[in-house]
Formats: sequence, structure tokens, C-alpha cells
Amino acid sequence: MFWFARPDEIDDSVIEFLNFERNYLTAGWNLDKIFVVTAVIPFFIFLIYTIWKWLLVVIIISAILKVIHSVIFGGSSGYLIIKPAILGIIICTLVIWGFFRKNDK
Repeated sequence: MFWFARPDEIDDSVIEFLNFERNYLTAGWNLDKIFVVTAVIPFFIFLIYTIWKWLLVVIIISAILKVIHSVIFGGSSGYLIIKPAILGIIICTLVIWGFFRKNDK
């Protein structure tokens, strides 16, 4: 991502996970990928439907499901997604809190 400085040293597990995701996205279709797509589409329909009532819960569940997916399909390198997922939850929580606080005034 262009807004982060290029690190001096890249952890091997980060490279392993990024290679996994690249291979996963560019490889042909198989049963695993078909399952993920058929799970993701209803999930986003659910997300759109419930976002206004259960906004924070849906965001947290999304982050947890991303971590689970990364660990199942990416192996131990999938654990690297935990820190960004937690950071995303914190940022989203602060934005949502700020939005509702502003609208309550």
C-alpha cells in the first residue's frame, strides 16, 4: 500500500502469505474457491441488509471470518492478518462512535 513506507526487511511469513493470496486469486477454479465465493456473496447480502442495525457486530464478525479464512487456507502465515484485522476493528469502531456521537447532538 502506497501510504506505508517500504520496510527494510520483510518477514518470510509475510511473503509466504502474500504468495498464497496471489496464487489463490490467480489459480483456476476448484471446489474450495467455489465454496468461498458462494459463502462471500450471501455474506455481503447479509452485510448490506443488517449494516444499519448491527453495524459494529457485522464488522467484528467480518474481521473474525477473514482471520479464520486466512488461517484455514494460508496456514500459519494466515495469523499475520490478526493485527491488521484488530486495527481495522478499532478504526471502524472509532469512526462509528464518532458518527453516532455527532448525529446525537
